[in-house]
Amino acid sequence: MKESKNYSESHNIKKKKVNALDIQILKELNENSRKSIREISKTIDAGKSKVAYRMKQLEKSELIKFKTLINTKIFKLERVMLLIQINNTKTEKDLLDHWNSCPFVLNAYPLLGYRYSMALVLIAPKIEDFRIFINECEPGTAKDVFAGHILIPIISSNLDDRFLFEPVNFLNNRIDNRVCDCKGCNEFWNEFLNKNFELIY
Repeated sequence: MKESKNYSESHNIKKKKVNALDIQILKELNENSRKSIREISKTIDAGKSKVAYRMKQLEKSELIKFKTLINTKIFKLERVMLLIQINNTKTEKDLLDHWNSCPFVLNAYPLLGYRYSMALVLIAPKIEDFRIFINECEPGTAKDVFAGHILIPIISSNLDDRFLFEPVNFLNNRIDNRVCDCKGCNEFWNEFLNKNFELIY
């Protein structure tokens, strides 16, 4: 009888080689990614040079990655998830390309096996501001695009602090001088930048 393949084999996933020390290091970093090599080595009772070497190997194998994050909590930004039903699936890629460069959109995902076709995570200073995006975003005004939508508030107080931090490129779309087809979009975010940042030359 032929043996059934496990998940890794059936999905052609190459297993990463880790040892017991790697697992301990990963647990420590998962609890606090800012822990120093000295702190980790003390907690797991292993030499600093050994921990440093294993962390380097974990980075090399792409099991861990370090990057700087921005604390968006200080801007008091509201977040919502916008679920969209799209009639014309041919436009999905164009919409994702457009919305991935939109100042309102933090993330855009296509959905499979669900009554809605796409999920967008939007940010703005006030809940009412999302109406600007829904009513005035250029692709959203086309009849063959928004067949239906539902807005779901994401309550920050219910989120783990880790979900309130974003990569440094969080501000890219708000600082770049790009031309936006949507009405009032750039003016809206320019006002946000002026209120929250003082540029020093």
